[in-house]
Amino acid sequence: MANADVLDILSDAITPTNRGSANNDEIIRPKKNIRRPEGMKREVWSLIAQDDRESVPIVPIVTKSGGNSYAKWIKHSSMKVRSWQWTPFTNSARKYPFAKFNKHVDVIAYTDNEYEQYLQDKNWTPTETDLLFDLCRRFELKFLIIHDRLNNILYSDRSVEDLKETYYTICSTLEYIRTKRHIDKYNFDAAHERRRKEQLNKLLSRTKAEEEEELYLMNELKRIENERKERERII
Repeated sequence: MANADVLDILSDAITPTNRGSANNDEIIRPKKNIRRPEGMKREVWSLIAQDDRESVPIVPIVTKSGGNSYAKWIKHSSMKVRSWQWTPFTNSARKYPFAKFNKHVDVIAYTDNEYEQYLQDKNWTPTETDLLFDLCRRFELKFLIIHDRLNNILYSDRSVEDLKETYYTICSTLEYIRTKRHIDKYNFDAAHERRRKEQLNKLLSRTKAEEEEELYLMNELKRIENERKERERII
C-alpha cells in the first residue's frame, strides 16, 4: 500500500471533535421569541413567523442562511395593523371606448302643485302616477318591463297602451304649461295603437284554410290585373 493511501485512510478516521474547538463566532446563539403584533390574526402570524427550516414559503424567495428571514419585517411591523377599505377610483387606462354611446333617457318630472292643478285623472291616483314615472326613469321608457312591474306591484290589469297614453299625456301637458307650445315627440295615438295590435292578432291567429284562401285571392287579383294590362296594350 502506498504512503498516500495510508494518509488518506488516517485522515478520514479523524473525527471533527479532534480538529479543535469551535470559534466564538461559530457558536449558534439561541433565537429570541418575537411576540405577535397587536391586531394581527393568529393564523397570519403563524404563517409569517414560521422558521424557514420548518415550513416551505408559498412563493419562491431568497432568504439569508441561518435564522428567520422575516425577523426584520416583523420588527418594523410591531405597530397596530392598518385597516383597508374599498374606495372608488378612476383610471384613464380603463376608459370604455363605447361609453359615449351609453345614452340615458331624461324623464320629465312634475311638482305636487303642477299635479294638483293640471295632471289629475279620475282613472289614476297620485300614488299610481308617481309609481309610473318612477318606473319610467328606472327602466328608461321600456314599457313592456314597466307594464310587468307596475301590474305586479298594484295588481292591476292596465295595458301597455294605457301606460303610454298616461305618460305621454302628462308630458305633453307639462311641456305646454312650461313652454306654451306643443312638441311632437310627446304625441301618442292610443286608439290607433290598439287597432294596430288588434289587426296583428287577427293576422297571427289565422287558420291554414284562411291562409290558403288569402293566397288564392292574391293570385286571382294578379291574374286579373295582368289581363287588364294586356287588353290596354292591344287597344
